[in-house]
Amino acid sequence: VRERQQYAWLCSQLYRKAGLGNVSLDLCDGDTGEPRYTLHVVDNPTVKPSRDNHFAIFIIPQGRETEWLFGMEEGRKQLAASAGFRRLITVALHRGQRYEGMDSIQAELLSARVMELAPAGMPAQQQVPFLSVGGDIGVRTIQHQGCSPLSGSYVVEDVQGDDKHYFRRLIFLSNRNVVQSEARLLKDVSHRAQKKRKKD
Repeated sequence: VRERQQYAWLCSQLYRKAGLGNVSLDLCDGDTGEPRYTLHVVDNPTVKPSRDNHFAIFIIPQGRETEWLFGMEEGRKQLAASAGFRRLITVALHRGQRYEGMDSIQAELLSARVMELAPAGMPAQQQVPFLSVGGDIGVRTIQHQGCSPLSGSYVVEDVQGDDKHYFRRLIFLSNRNVVQSEARLLKDVSHRAQKKRKKD
């Protein structure tokens, strides 16, 4: 109940005024309570309002949430300025969660009342565009998880970059938006393994 009250208060603040600063929230799985999406609200006060530029949702492909453009406040501001909307919601997909595809994510976000984060002045029944990079949700394959006595929990994962090459990364979960080390894979092993699992 408390979380719902806080969410309702945040929505009312975001509706009444823009530019509240770095606003983020997690949407959790209804069954497990685990974070499923992390949303950042980015307002762009320099945009002149028109009928079609009030609000948009940007889905960050899996594995790319650590990039400066998506993982840092200044990067998200630049992304919002490039997109040209009064308010942009960036959506990061959490590791350890299963996602069926772009269409199912869009339906899930709309059913999760994300529209309540829209700014004042948006026309009723306005269709909200979903934006992304490359039109898909990206590829992330977890190769190993463990716990170090010095650094805590960590994960080794393969992700697909914007040039379609694959990279193997080490990430400490205490600072999950920072890549500790990264190496490009010479062969797209992760992608082939994922295709094989789908056939099975």
